[in-house]
Amino acid sequence: MKYFLISFDDNTVHDRRVVELLNKYALKATFFLNSGTIGKPGYVERTELQSLYKGHEVGSHTINHTNLIELDEKEILHQIKGDIDFLRVYSGQEVEGFAYPFGEYNDVVIKVLKDVGVKYARTLRSTKQTEAPHNFYKWHPTMHYSGLAYDTNDRERRNRGIQFMFHSFDQFMEDPDAELFHIWLHSWELKEDKFKWDQLERLFRLISIEEVEVVTYKEYYNSKQ
Repeated sequence: MKYFLISFDDNTVHDRRVVELLNKYALKATFFLNSGTIGKPGYVERTELQSLYKGHEVGSHTINHTNLIELDEKEILHQIKGDIDFLRVYSGQEVEGFAYPFGEYNDVVIKVLKDVGVKYARTLRSTKQTEAPHNFYKWHPTMHYSGLAYDTNDRERRNRGIQFMFHSFDQFMEDPDAELFHIWLHSWELKEDKFKWDQLERLFRLISIEEVEVVTYKEYYNSKQ
């Protein structure tokens, strides 16, 4: 079985357009949210959390997108548990997943995650690998959505990066041993860039017709237990 995972961080208003595209192709994703920005200008509203992310997974990303390795254990607990408690109430979902702000973590952060019941956590380390994760608290993605061109304004580099991502997906589908193609991004990176939005829809259209199971982090994690 081949699996496809995609996640989005930071809950900006661009998530609305992403969800619209996902739903158009009957796909699902995981959204890692910061409760401290919800309701602020440019971010989604508290009152729409349940309806907007219905059919998708909501995960935690801390209250204020804080670099956790700079905090003591008490403040780490506040940032993680406070975010999870808020999201559980207003999304109506059981929050079991986490994404490390800035991709930073250490043993204390992982201990707190385990203490509050988080079962898996995504990093930002692009491995280019397509195998199952070895440690669900250090769940490394295959790559960023833009391949080699994370949030770049250089059109040539942007185009090369996205095509690299598509090429990598083709290789994934051709490799009988490859299991998981796992990408992440922020919806705000797409901004008003028509090319980026068109390429995201191209990806969703491709995924929708390929023989690959599209899952949330929770679904994939549960399949391995």
